[in-house]
Amino acid sequence: MPDIATAGFAIDRLALAGDPAAPALRLRDGLLSYQALNLHVGRLAARLGAAGLVPGDRVASWAAKG
Repeated sequence: MPDIATAGFAIDRLALAGDPAAPALRLRDGLLSYQALNLHVGRLAARLGAAGLVPGDRVASWAAKG
């Protein structure tokens, strides 16, 4: 087990602990399951890796309110 859990690692553990179809996030237009969230996190990680980022690099994020 890593000292610092990545988002993907944490989501994997939560999904394995119960039902992967269980809701992980409540969105404006519905729910996102742990399985779907894990897929999105994996895709984002792949895109960041393709851009040259490696584990340990810091990434800022921005999201519009509402």
